[in-house]
Amino acid sequence: MNQCAQVEDLPHDNWRDQSWQEEFPSHLKAGTSHGVTSTQFENYLDKEILEGGDIWGPFESEEEWQLAKWFIKNVGHTQAKDFLRLNVVSDMVCLS
Repeated sequence: MNQCAQVEDLPHDNWRDQSWQEEFPSHLKAGTSHGVTSTQFENYLDKEILEGGDIWGPFESEEEWQLAKWFIKNVGHTQAKDFLRLNVVSDMVCLS
């Protein structure tokens, strides 16, 4: 015997007007903020800066990072890699 609810089990009169919501207990504070804090990445970056680490990762400078970011955003990862592999580009720029 199937004990699952069926559409036919619902009363046909005013079934669309029925509310299927339940109030969430207010003492559990659903959706409330727990404050403002830094992300894990921001904490990592702060630590790298304080310890004199290499904050630009594999890039030599912020300018190199901005160039790579621009390529990824506007050209795409594969095309950017292909561009940077061109002899004319790699000869002009000392890529890290």
